[in-house]
Amino acid sequence: MEFKNPYAYLKGQIVSAIEAEVSQGFHCVACYGPMIVKRGSRRRIHFAHKANACNVNAESALHIIGKDILCQLDEFTIKDPKTGRYRKITGFLATKEAKLGPLRVDILLDFPRSQKKLVVEIAVTHHCDENKMLEFRNMNLPAIEISLSRLDKEMFSLADVKGEILSELRNPNWLFNEKLNEGRGKRWKW
Repeated sequence: MEFKNPYAYLKGQIVSAIEAEVSQGFHCVACYGPMIVKRGSRRRIHFAHKANACNVNAESALHIIGKDILCQLDEFTIKDPKTGRYRKITGFLATKEAKLGPLRVDILLDFPRSQKKLVVEIAVTHHCDENKMLEFRNMNLPAIEISLSRLDKEMFSLADVKGEILSELRNPNWLFNEKLNEGRGKRWKW
């Protein structure tokens, strides 16, 4: 069954086919090729490529949209794994598909004031592998993984994706954190 893409970009913003006005300027979330809104009585409303369809599938679309939504956040709350207390995180610059040495990471959060960095990996079906986690350790680079695996890959809303990301950030799955691995009672460091 062909994936019916419910989302596209319009002027750099993610839009839903259901809410989209009939207009020009829609682009694929994966290949950025031109798309149109398909409205029919038999199939649900969706975006389709004008020509030369790419191979975007539901998992890839959800992964891309998850990265976009996370990069649009100005702040979030995260749980300190040592104390269990919640802490508001602000003042970061988010970069998608950042290159760090031998790694390409989904999102790099850069904190200019403290000169610290935090990697965020988005998992839909495939979680971060051991080799990448070993690289985080070797680079002493704190990293978390946000799982979107509970969402329906064919029928997800932007609100559902954002809600899942914020929920996962509140209690993240740490791929690497120096303080988690030291066994001391100090706060985690990044």
